[in-house]
Amino acid sequence: LPYRTAVTKCFPGKAASGAGDRRPSPAEIALCAPWLEQELALLRPRVVLLLGTLAIERFWGKGPLAAVVGRTRRAADGALLIPLPHPSGASRWLNDGDHRDLLQRGLRLLKRAVKALGP
Repeated sequence: LPYRTAVTKCFPGKAASGAGDRRPSPAEIALCAPWLEQELALLRPRVVLLLGTLAIERFWGKGPLAAVVGRTRRAADGALLIPLPHPSGASRWLNDGDHRDLLQRGLRLLKRAVKALGP
């Protein structure tokens, strides 16, 4: 059963430049952490798709997308973590052919993980 959530639970507002959304501050992320932890404890997902740097940094750690997309890791609770770039289209990360290859690898990992969950 798919379920979607976010690292923060409220909209941080527009960026000061007016272009795009403001990235939540570490304090805002920390304030929302108990709700996210409670969601995950209740749902106990076997696969967690990490979409974008906020989610990846929260569950995987900081680092370049190219170092994590196309790989998997197990969380402490055993859930399979699959990082992918954010699908918003605002990032130019996918303009690089090597990055598109990493995305395809990540999507294959996701397909395999979903298939392993069974019907």
